[in-house]
Amino acid sequence: MHLSRRPWSLALSTACAFTFGSPGSFAADGQYPQRPIRFVIPQSPGGASDTVGRLVAVRLGDYLGQQIVADNRPGATGNIGHEMVAHATPDGYTMLLTAPNLVTSPILYAKVPFDPVKDYAPITQMTLTPNVWIVYPAYPAKSMKELIEIARAKPGSVDFSSSGTTSTQHLAGELLNVMAGIQLVHVPYKGGGPALIDLMGGRVPVMSSTLPSAVPHIKAGKARALAVTSVKRSGAIPETPTVAEATGLTGYEATTW
Repeated sequence: MHLSRRPWSLALSTACAFTFGSPGSFAADGQYPQRPIRFVIPQSPGGASDTVGRLVAVRLGDYLGQQIVADNRPGATGNIGHEMVAHATPDGYTMLLTAPNLVTSPILYAKVPFDPVKDYAPITQMTLTPNVWIVYPAYPAKSMKELIEIARAKPGSVDFSSSGTTSTQHLAGELLNVMAGIQLVHVPYKGGGPALIDLMGGRVPVMSSTLPSAVPHIKAGKARALAVTSVKRSGAIPETPTVAEATGLTGYEATTW
């Protein structure tokens, strides 16, 4: 099972045109955009999507000569924000920063209020990043192999958190369950930020997190990295093995775009 499919990470409400001229030419030519653009981030503040989205909003606003207003709309694993943009006026003034749950939600939920193909006009993929398995520093597992051994000894006794149901962090855990023959119990949050806070507070012992969100806390000793979910190690934490290296589960991969 490979989770790093590459549809869209930045989209507009459907039927709008999104073409660029030279920077600063839009207002002078009477072209798009002529007013601020709403940039919906369907995750809570503090997570990887929020961090990337706000950086892009600033630079894109400078380029277009208009303010890009970041608007966090967390909930239902992004589906609240997805629905908002799907039903927005299709005039190019509502943008969406999305992740794989845009396309996994219609598969895993009985019904969602949007069509991931028909309701959006894709623009570009902005990032591709590994997830990383982390634990609360006092947790007894010092490696991914030890985590699996604990889970095998007591099926259903180990909770893991993620940014929400159908996120790649959630699916990374389900993939591990299938490949390792264990029963980690998923605890969904309304975003990676709140999930990280609870992991560092010891309220949930294990988490599959996006790498950008987790690295500062790993380096500060507030979380311990067990393995990254990509095929190759990450240059951000090169000492941390991949899941395949740490466990022998060849083919395990769960990256986030």
